[in-house]
Amino acid sequence: MRRARFHDPRVVTGSAGHPIRPHGAHLGVEFPVHEGRPRGVSSGQVAWSRLVLGAMTLAVFVLVRRDVLPRSVRVWAHMTVLALSFCVVPFLLFSWAQQYVTSGLASIYNATTPIMTAVMAWAVFRVEKLRGMQIVGILLGMLGSWSSSPRGRASI
Repeated sequence: MRRARFHDPRVVTGSAGHPIRPHGAHLGVEFPVHEGRPRGVSSGQVAWSRLVLGAMTLAVFVLVRRDVLPRSVRVWAHMTVLALSFCVVPFLLFSWAQQYVTSGLASIYNATTPIMTAVMAWAVFRVEKLRGMQIVGILLGMLGSWSSSPRGRASI
């Protein structure tokens, strides 16, 4: 079995050294789910389906790359806290808020989630040292989110 490459400078990694890069692979399907969801589907069910889709996407990446999952309980505890703070709670809140705002505004806020995750990992948790290309990626992501907003489009 091939050993995982946790310190590849081309990959933004989380606190446990796992790549954040594949996170957005499942995000393209969520707003139609929010916007056109049947009346009987709760915010929790939408959040759960997003988490399951994300987990399945990451599982495919792990299998294809033949990465080794951590065995330490401490690492899994840290990942659980991060998952609750950066996935479960935001997904529940996005799904709940989608009932009250347009899908366009929700998509702008949601686009900033992975960007803010990278910023928070650097600024608050001090687990990341941002390199030049990572900073460029964060700035381009922020510019893209800003330019998607009505105010951003009007000023371009």
